[in-house]
Amino acid sequence: VKEELLIIFVGFSLFMAVIISLTFSSILITRIENSVMLNLRTDARLLDYSTKNLGLRSSAEAELASRFSGLADLIRKNKFEELESFANEFKTGRNLGLVSVVNAEGDILARAGNVVRSRENIFVDPLFKTAIGGKVAISIGRGGGEPFDSAQGGDFSIRSYAPVYGVPKVGSDPTKAVGVVIAGFNLDNSFVDDVKKITGLDSSIFEGETRIATTLFSSDGKRRLIGLKESDKSVLERVLKQGSGVAGRTVINSRPAISAFLPIKNASGETVGMIQSSRFEQEVFKTAEATNRLTLLITVIIMVILTLPIYFITKRLSEEV
Repeated sequence: VKEELLIIFVGFSLFMAVIISLTFSSILITRIENSVMLNLRTDARLLDYSTKNLGLRSSAEAELASRFSGLADLIRKNKFEELESFANEFKTGRNLGLVSVVNAEGDILARAGNVVRSRENIFVDPLFKTAIGGKVAISIGRGGGEPFDSAQGGDFSIRSYAPVYGVPKVGSDPTKAVGVVIAGFNLDNSFVDDVKKITGLDSSIFEGETRIATTLFSSDGKRRLIGLKESDKSVLERVLKQGSGVAGRTVINSRPAISAFLPIKNASGETVGMIQSSRFEQEVFKTAEATNRLTLLITVIIMVILTLPIYFITKRLSEEV
């Protein structure tokens, strides 16, 4: 009977050890997940702040470029080589992602780093119309006549349009701009890489539901996950349609992950994309798995320590009987 009681005690102790380990594991995983989500929300806000800060800087840079001495005359006279030289030097000197010069008719006269194709015109661009009307305009998304660069993630950018004024001709309207300078920054792989260097943050930028820039690579580490669409309908509904942020579990290239999303909105308030900060679950729960193994081991050791005295006492009593 005493041996049976010992077996029951040992079995019950083992059962309790497993229950304690599973309960502790569940609590630990939940706390880690909540902590990671909170951190990712903060990371997403940091990236959002970085993009908004670039918007303010692009506005200042566009206005500075528009006041360049002699720029208005170069625009009036269609001095393409001089304008291209100005755009390149200003882009390099101010560490910008893009600089373009446009005349009052919307013709792109010069673009830093890229050849202007024949008859490139952005007259229908609402931001150009705002700038040529005398106001600085800022926006985010595609536009500005920038060429598509698939290697860097496209032409998704933050850019500002500033009017260019010069000494008015006799009989002309002195308040009318003779052209527009566009200056800004590309939201491409280089941008998210620079953010990661400073913060250690893995992030992605979406145009609509499509990832166009990211620090995330495939499992073999050979290619960036550009072009990958976000398939979570609840994320698309909350972020793209409702314009609000969301955090939770998601799947990236068939790998479970925890992510936080924030909307990217253009000048008119329309949501044109998303910012995502993320961590793969495998990386997040490595610590939890190691802790669970240690907890189970300690529980088993404690159970053995408690069981041995009972075993010897039971054995002694059996011998006395």
